[in-house]
Amino acid sequence: MNYTHAHQWPVFKAVPVLRILIPFILGIVLNLIGITFDNVLWLVGGLLFFCILLYRLFFKNINRQILFHFLFVLLGYLHTYAYRENCYLDHFSNFSKGHCQIVINSIPEVKAKSIKAFAKVIRVGDCNSSGQVLLYFKKDSASINLKYGDEITTNLICKSIENIPNSNFDYRQYLANKQIFKQAYIKSGEWKLVARNQGNYFVSLAYWYREKCHSVLQSSLENQEAFAVASALLIGDDDAIPKSVYQAYTDSGTLHVLSVSGMHVGVIYLLLVSLFGRIEKNKFLRPLYFLSILIFIWMYSVLSGSSASVFRAATMLTVVIIGKWINGNSPIYNSLVLSMFVLLLYNPFYLTDKGFILSYLAVYGIVYLQPKILSIWKVKSAIAYKVWEFTSVSIAAQIMTLPVSLYLFGKFPNYFIIANWIVIPLSTIAIYLSIAQIVFQQWMVVLNIISFCNEKIICFMNDFLNLLTHLKGAVTNNIGVSALECFLFYWMLFVIVDWISTKRYNSLMLFLSGYALLLLVNLFSEIKSLQLAQFESLIHTNSLLSVF
Repeated sequence: MNYTHAHQWPVFKAVPVLRILIPFILGIVLNLIGITFDNVLWLVGGLLFFCILLYRLFFKNINRQILFHFLFVLLGYLHTYAYRENCYLDHFSNFSKGHCQIVINSIPEVKAKSIKAFAKVIRVGDCNSSGQVLLYFKKDSASINLKYGDEITTNLICKSIENIPNSNFDYRQYLANKQIFKQAYIKSGEWKLVARNQGNYFVSLAYWYREKCHSVLQSSLENQEAFAVASALLIGDDDAIPKSVYQAYTDSGTLHVLSVSGMHVGVIYLLLVSLFGRIEKNKFLRPLYFLSILIFIWMYSVLSGSSASVFRAATMLTVVIIGKWINGNSPIYNSLVLSMFVLLLYNPFYLTDKGFILSYLAVYGIVYLQPKILSIWKVKSAIAYKVWEFTSVSIAAQIMTLPVSLYLFGKFPNYFIIANWIVIPLSTIAIYLSIAQIVFQQWMVVLNIISFCNEKIICFMNDFLNLLTHLKGAVTNNIGVSALECFLFYWMLFVIVDWISTKRYNSLMLFLSGYALLLLVNLFSEIKSLQLAQFESLIHTNSLLSVF
């Protein structure tokens, strides 16, 4: 029987970056789950020896690329270790308590009794230091005026991050993934402002312009719910959104429109292409066209607050645009995989971010599954074809993200297709109208007309989702999916798609084997639950007997 080297598999030929991305991710995962470096060396050495034996058994010579792959496993592990700021010798937690110089590096958030802000510690006593800290200032006339880039001095007394009471969300681990391990409460009079504008100049400028946009939207939109949604759509500020509205977007499966992310960056990209797309055909202006689009995309990402989701989307789109610039026929898969590698090089802890995983799965679903779903139904009418095309995009993204979504959240929005039919087009129009409000803020007549239209569209969108999510069966809750079941779902998904496309017998067998494994997993889970119930019943019976 003839065997094929792994590096000669079609997927690795089509997307060569996978050869370094997969071992690099494996190294990151080994670090994240807490395996020590000594154990990683033993593990990598053992796997390398095992692979060499397999190559000697099935092939005449050993593929030297295997050493390269295992080297990237170690690089992924070491890169993640090096990113942990609390391992640095100059981290502020390694110094004894002293007078600290701190720079606010986020927009302070006003709470009921305090001002919350993230900050970086640049000096402890006479020593330069590094590291970030979560600060809570007592709310008073001084702390309420704190801004991004303000430098203060204080005697910092820190403690470990506390989880949110009565919540299943692990806030401590969430901040640890962002390299924040300590928090402190600073009372009135215990800190002193020594300088302003000590942050990044471009970030400061973006925050200033963000506040101007926020002010324009607030003054021109009378309905507070409409203002809150418009602010979230354009600049990612969702603090003012009422809980009922937020819940409606969550239960309808359209929450992604409220957090500035890939969809919003894509909307801006499409606007730029529609305005300046003709320039791309001019070979002299072509470089200027691509460069201008990149500048505008990154300006928007900074303006919207430079959240992790926006940064990821902008990076992903940047790699795609550069690939198109250099090679117009560059495969989209290569660009997606390369952008993921670049992002993990920048921050390996993105791998712990739910949004990172879901956004790439959604994009991959659209690229891989959408054409196959679209081809299922041949529509002759142009209008019907556009509706089916839009529907197939939503279905593809939902199918590809479904196993992970069920694993992470345990709920499924049953009316997601209907909700996205209405919300995505309307939210796109609302984004464009919100931009127009900023552009025409000096022309009051035009501004009032645009604001009126924007407010009506957003109010209709909110009312529609509120009505939809109150229908019977809008959400299926408490769906329990384990990590193994999630893996088996993806296994079955890919092999059944391959079987539908190629009619290969092996793919059908792989699907049936995955289904059989899934049934076994569910069977063992049911047996375990039954045994646990019987054990609890026995304990309860014994406790009653002890009373008598």
